[in-house]
Amino acid sequence: MLGEGVAQVVEATSDAERDKKLYMLAVAAFFLMATLWALSFGHGCAGVPHR
Repeated sequence: MLGEGVAQVVEATSDAERDKKLYMLAVAAFFLMATLWALSFGHGCAGVPHR
C-alpha cells in the first residue's frame, strides 16, 4: 500500500512546477500514507483488531 501511494504521488506531481509548496505537499502526502499504513498494522484489516 505504501509503495503504491508513493508512486501515485510521484506520477501526479511529475509535470508540476517544483517549488516549496510542492515539496510541502509531497511531505504531507507521505506522512499521511505512512500514518495510514502504520494504523493498518495496529488495528488490522478493516479496523478489526488483531487478537
